[in-house]
Parts: sequence; C-alpha cells; structure tokens
Amino acid sequence: MNAKPDTCGGCVLYEKGEGYVTGEGSPYPDLLVIGEAPGANEASQGRPFCGGAGRILSALLAAAGVNRNSCYVTNVLKCRPPGNHITPYLPAAAVHCRQYLDRELTEHPKANIVLLGDVALQSVLSMKSIMKHRGCVYELGQRRVMPTIHPAALMRDPKMWNVVVSDLSYARTMWNHKLPERRFVIEPTFGQIGTWFQEHVHPDKTYFIDIETIGQSLACIGIAANESDALCIPIWRRDGSFYWQDGNEALAVVELWNKFFADERYKKVMQNGVFDTSVLEGFGFVVNGWIADTMLMHHLVYSELKHSLAFLHSVYVRGSYYKDMFHAEKDEVEES
Repeated sequence: MNAKPDTCGGCVLYEKGEGYVTGEGSPYPDLLVIGEAPGANEASQGRPFCGGAGRILSALLAAAGVNRNSCYVTNVLKCRPPGNHITPYLPAAAVHCRQYLDRELTEHPKANIVLLGDVALQSVLSMKSIMKHRGCVYELGQRRVMPTIHPAALMRDPKMWNVVVSDLSYARTMWNHKLPERRFVIEPTFGQIGTWFQEHVHPDKTYFIDIETIGQSLACIGIAANESDALCIPIWRRDGSFYWQDGNEALAVVELWNKFFADERYKKVMQNGVFDTSVLEGFGFVVNGWIADTMLMHHLVYSELKHSLAFLHSVYVRGSYYKDMFHAEKDEVEES
C-alpha cells in the first residue's frame, strides 16, 4: 500500500483514507478515463481499476474496440474512503485531490476524456446526474469529454452494458464526429415563428414533432426540420400564465398549426405519437401524415432500455444535454 505524500495533509481523508493510488497507462493516451475512487484492491496494490470494477472496465473497452493499454486510467480521489463510502467526504476530498487530477490532465493535453460516474462528472464538468448526461459530448478547452456509467454500476444494472460499450466506442473517435450545430428558437416572437416556417417548412419533407404537457394542458409544441434547426412554440408557461399576450397572435399560431397538422404532405415523425396525437386531437387539431414513432422504433429493438427522448438523444445524436438550454435547474423526468 502506497503512503500518502505530504501534499495530502489537511484533506478530510488524510487520516481515514487507505493507500494512495495515482493513475497509470499510456504516456500518450487516446483516452483519459477518470473514475471516482480506489477500492480495496486498488488501495492495497497501488494501482487504479485493478479489482472487479477494473476487470469490467477492461471488458467494456475491449468490446468497444479500445485497447486499455492505449488509455490513461485514474480516479478523482487518490485514496480509498472508509468502506468505499465517498459521499460523506465530498466535495472537500475531491477539491483537495484536484491538484493531482489537474497534473494528470496537464500531462496528457491531447487525450479526450471519459468520466465514469457522478463524482467524476461533478469534479471535471461541475454537473450533476450521470444518468442525465450519460452519452452526451462536451467540449473542455481543446478536448471532448463524455460522461458514462461507472463499471461498478453495471453490476446492479447489467442491461446498460451495451449502452456503455456504445458510449466508449463513440468516445474512441470523438474528434472524428461533427457535432450538430444548434439553431434552436425557444420562446419565439410571433414574427420569428412566421420566418421559421417560411424558411424550413415545405411540402413533402419530413418533420420531427414533440409536445410537452403541464397536467392536462398542452404547454408547447416543438418541431425540428433537421438535426440543427428546431422551433419550440409555447402556449403556457410553467408558472401557469398564458404565453401569448396578443389574442390575435395566439389565434394565428393555432391556425398555423392547424394547417400544418392537417396537411398530410408534411410528413411527421413523433416521439410517443399515440399519446401526443391524442393530446393534440383533444385540443382540436387533426393530425395527418404521421409516418413513424421514434419511441416505438427504439423500443422494438431495445425493449429493455429507456425510451425517453433525452435517452434516445444520448444514444443516437450525442452532443450536450439539450434540455438544459431551457430549464437548467430541472433534471429530466424519464418517461415510463
């Protein structure tokens, strides 16, 4: 078991934590893999990810076509918390250990980063909820960063195995992928709505539709013309107030949607379309030209996995977590 250096003095885990485990791997890694903290095997042997979670990590990397020897593997915390209970020592221990992680990041400036679990996500990107950000891609200076599920968590939820393999496979070549630009219009003016429809909505093209509800009310309707251009038209605000102050503008927006939904020349792909069309029809819209449902297509192939739009985005689109553009404080509520 490695002794802690003097620089660990003053940390809440200086006396309580076991061992001292630095990172290891390629001096010129393609991926810098950051976990949470050493376990019992890691603390005793002085090596990261050499226990059960490490064997799972090696298998995941191999399944993703990544040679572990081409990676640099480390943890946010450099010693093992008592009983592997990390939470009581956060954020203080992570703040103190940041000096070591910063050094490792500096030593490997060209490596893209994979974050395993909540602790790594919070420490590197200052974000919460690994299941919310899993599979998304973020930029950190000249690097790209992908959070994913910690290997140990797969022991409790093995159905996510192939999802993590997919994440790691994508992370291996993150810089080769062009992330979609986001030209999203949120909370538009009446004029912006008219301009967007003139520019993007044309017969015999396919559009992607999703709605949000608040209780029994239709809160907003979203439409995307492609992976980059999308428009969200609110009806009600989350505080319960009506979005439109001008009644004539509100009626014109309703009429615009009426024409779009009723015209089968505008092909429509929906997410949970059975529910969405029932809501739309309940508010007087007639929906024609509905040709596909992304939720059902995904569920037919991967029935064991989540099927919310946010989860589908994390697997098929990547990019940063899109819902934070509008409600940064609100975590995703997964659809059942």
